[in-house]
Amino acid sequence: MVLPPSHQAGRPDQLPRADLRWAARTIGEGAVVREARAMALASTDLWALDIRSRGGRHHRTVLRRFTSDRLSGDPWYRPEHEAAVLRMLERTPVLAPRLLGANLGPGADPPLLLTTRLGGRPPRRPGSLAVVVDELARELTVIDGLESPSLLELPAYEPYYPAAELSPPAWSSRPEIWQAAIDATKALPPSGRRFIHRDYHQANTLFRRGQLTGVVDWLTACRGPVAIDLARMRANLATQFGPPWPERFLEAYRRLASWPIDDLRAWELIDCADIVPELRPPGTRADARRWDRLECHVAAVAMSG
Repeated sequence: MVLPPSHQAGRPDQLPRADLRWAARTIGEGAVVREARAMALASTDLWALDIRSRGGRHHRTVLRRFTSDRLSGDPWYRPEHEAAVLRMLERTPVLAPRLLGANLGPGADPPLLLTTRLGGRPPRRPGSLAVVVDELARELTVIDGLESPSLLELPAYEPYYPAAELSPPAWSSRPEIWQAAIDATKALPPSGRRFIHRDYHQANTLFRRGQLTGVVDWLTACRGPVAIDLARMRANLATQFGPPWPERFLEAYRRLASWPIDDLRAWELIDCADIVPELRPPGTRADARRWDRLECHVAAVAMSG
C-alpha cells in the first residue's frame, strides 16, 4: 500500500562493518564496497552498495537487511522465501532483481540478501501515466502467466488478517463500506493456482523514461488468484492518482491476459480488508485526500456486484 513515509533512511555510518564485509565477500575475494547509500525504508532496511571487484568490475547492488520484529510474528516475513523466489525467477522473463547472495543461517543477525540494483524509480505523477499503467498491466500478465512447477508449489495465498481481528477504521465517515470488505473475508472463493506477486503496486516497480525496468519486493509471492494482484494495484492507483487509472489498468490487463479473472469483486474486497490495519488516521490534508480516494474506490467495488 502506498502510505505516507513513517521513517527516514539511515546514515551510511549506521551500516555495520560486518554487513559491508559480507556483501564484499559475496561479490568475490578482494572486492571492496566503494559507496553505501541508504535507501527509503519500507518493511526492510535497504542500502545501495557500489562494490568493486578485485578485477576492477563495478557492481551496483542492493543490500536488504531484515531488521523488523516481524521476523518473529509474521509468517509471510521470511527472507529465505524471497531468496527462493528470486532464484526461481532467474529462469523467467520477469523483470526482477537477481539474487547475488543470502546470509540466512542461525548466526545471521540480521538476515541479509544481496541483489543486483535495477535502474529507475517508482512512478510519481509522470505526464505519460497512461503509458506507465499499460506497462504495469503488461508486466503483470508476464508474472501471472508463469507456469514453472517450482513457482506453483509455493505457499497458497491467505489473507494477512482474519475477519475477526478487523473493524472499520475509527476515523472513517463511511464504516459501512469497510464492513462490507471485512465481511467478504469470511467466505473466501477458490483461490486459484497461478503464481502471483501478492503485493503488486506501483511503489514496488521501477521506471526509467516511461519504461518499466523492474519489479521488486518479492517477499510475499505465492500461488493464488490473479485477482489479488489486480486488486492491490487498483487500490494503490486509486489512492495515489485517483480515477480513471484503476479502470485503465484493469482494461489493459484484460486485453493482454489469456485467462479468466474469477471473482474479481470478492477478491478486491478481501484485499481492501487486508489493508485496514495499515490505515492510520490522516495527519495531513494530503493523507485525507488519499484516504478519500481510497474510500471512493472501495465503495465503487462494493457497489459493483
